[in-house]
Amino acid sequence: MTPAPQRRYVVFVSYLLAGLESGILGGLAALGWFAVNSLWLGQSVWAAPYWLGATLGVAAPAPRGYPLVSLAGMAFHLSMAGGLGMCFGLAAREARRFLRVVLLALSMGLTAYYLNMHFLDRQRELAAVVSPARRSLLVAHLLFGAFLTRYPRLLRSVRDSL
Repeated sequence: MTPAPQRRYVVFVSYLLAGLESGILGGLAALGWFAVNSLWLGQSVWAAPYWLGATLGVAAPAPRGYPLVSLAGMAFHLSMAGGLGMCFGLAAREARRFLRVVLLALSMGLTAYYLNMHFLDRQRELAAVVSPARRSLLVAHLLFGAFLTRYPRLLRSVRDSL
């Protein structure tokens, strides 16, 4: 491989890796918010991951299946957060101004919220007992967007390690 294509490949991979890392951090923050909100409402900490797993159609006999469905929901949530983070990394690329990064990150969080409402709202009746409130989902997605603002710092650290 000649040096110029190899350099472009490294730059592209650094965008993806920094976006993946910031997306996973944002996904973990959103899961933390779901846990705090569930405790506040008197539900189990695993209510929101269970709802996500039930939305996917993961069926397991209760009560032994509850942890498996919750684990599937957490895996789904973190994989979607990582994927959205990589999309954000490709969109933000070399954003130098912090305000641009903040606006892109919060708009990515809001876009994820509306996509969530569009695609997963139809399945909500399946797990209506444990579904989180819309306000809680909005706060979680904005928190996800807020953690995406760490992207420029993570991009520098990824570039230093490559």
